[in-house]
Amino acid sequence: MRRVLVATAAAALLSAGAPQVAAAHTPLKRLSPRPGTTHDGVGTVRATFKGRVTAATLVVRTASGRKVSGAARLVDGRRAVRVRLRRPGRGTFRASLRWLSPDGHPADRAWTFRIR
Repeated sequence: MRRVLVATAAAALLSAGAPQVAAAHTPLKRLSPRPGTTHDGVGTVRATFKGRVTAATLVVRTASGRKVSGAARLVDGRRAVRVRLRRPGRGTFRASLRWLSPDGHPADRAWTFRIR
């Protein structure tokens, strides 16, 4: 009888926790330009999410730390954030992304790309 109660309690805990884990944050769907890629020119950097986000920031900097992105804008029904680049020139760039899911969970991601 005790084994049945323990198994039932464990199953209840696992099933109760599953939706919370799945809804922990809004995941990324796509980054543009893709991480590690090289391009002849880049005018806009964009992150697309699998769902809506509450807030997001996106900043692009050169390898030396100079900011080359304008203001971040939420677009596509709050399912994407984008920035326009201002005279990025050539080299390696680091995009830093932070976002807040509707359930309050913050997340971040950074990636690099190159312009030749």
